Amino acid sequence: MRSKRLLDKNGKYDFLVKLILLIVLFFSFSLILKPLFYNNFPDFTSYYYAAYTFMEKGNPYLDRGKDFGLFLYPPPSLFLFIFLSFLPLSVAGKVFTGISIFCLIFSLYLLFKIVKIGPFSNLGMFLLIIAFNFFPTKFTLGMGQINNFVLLAVILFIYFYVKDEYVYSGLFISLASILKVWPLLLLLIPFLERNRKTLLSFFVFSFSLLILSFPFLGEEIYLYYFSNTLPNLFSSVALAYYNQSLPGFINELLGNGQFFIFIKYIFYIVLLLPIIYFCKFNRMNYMFKLLFFGFLSNFSILVVNNSWKHHFVWMLIPLFSVVEYLREEVNDFRYYLFLFLSYFLMTLNFKNSVNLPLLLKHHALWGALIFYLLTFRLLLNERIKV
Repeated sequence: MRSKRLLDKNGKYDFLVKLILLIVLFFSFSLILKPLFYNNFPDFTSYYYAAYTFMEKGNPYLDRGKDFGLFLYPPPSLFLFIFLSFLPLSVAGKVFTGISIFCLIFSLYLLFKIVKIGPFSNLGMFLLIIAFNFFPTKFTLGMGQINNFVLLAVILFIYFYVKDEYVYSGLFISLASILKVWPLLLLLIPFLERNRKTLLSFFVFSFSLLILSFPFLGEEIYLYYFSNTLPNLFSSVALAYYNQSLPGFINELLGNGQFFIFIKYIFYIVLLLPIIYFCKFNRMNYMFKLLFFGFLSNFSILVVNNSWKHHFVWMLIPLFSVVEYLREEVNDFRYYLFLFLSYFLMTLNFKNSVNLPLLLKHHALWGALIFYLLTFRLLLNERIKV
């Protein structure tokens, strides 16, 4: 009789928890729909006018998106925006945002499949809530950024890779790399595993895309991108609150001189050492691979010259893999404490950052660095099983 009452009590408790999570999830989901009602998407404006300029026989890398900013993406990425350039800017922005929201939701669905968590389990709904309330998620949508397209392509690469569908994995890492350069770093894992099928698929699709797009886009655009735009991405560092990269912090601390370059590369070497250490493992189990994919994504956020806050939406990849690992393998409250601290620092946002102390101003950087160290510790645990 007592056990029956206990079961009834537990059942009511579980129902109440699930109901609260569903309500919070509903309101959290409404937050990511808000940008559909915006009339201005600053970053998308740059994409839109770049495509428009190209269709007018101009150089998209010289157009400033109505003075908002230069188009900085590889030439084949223009195909993503050309069809939108035939629409009025306000309509095109809403269409793009709608597709971006779909990419985000599909990305989260695939992440749940990868980490084997039910999206409407209590943990699954909690993860959805923190994903929807993550400031980089909302910022990406509000700015009209391309990040969710990259996120989906990268997650599709990981999804097919861990399922041994290597042709598809090569296709999607190729598509991710024509939108951003950093996904190329993820090829380290198939390289270490000597996975020739994924690498061959990547090179075949990338080369085919280059050959097919070259006659349409033209020699001038490719030459300008590789001789001007791409080198500038690796040399310029923005001094702005929303740039939360390690080079951004060092530049603001020391100034942009030879000493800055020296210190920056010292930190690069320190952050690379764990990756170099793990490179000796060419046999990886499922969980090690998931953590390592997230680890490499985290590394890219830290070291690129400009890690804008909206780029941190890619931290959803390591976030899901770490949560799953802690759930399955580690029963230590301290790890969850560091995970919460990292998430809090990355999702924090100050609307007025002018008078912030330098260390506080780069809070998302410290969150990503804590996450990097946490993942490193978990990889050390997992390597024993490999």
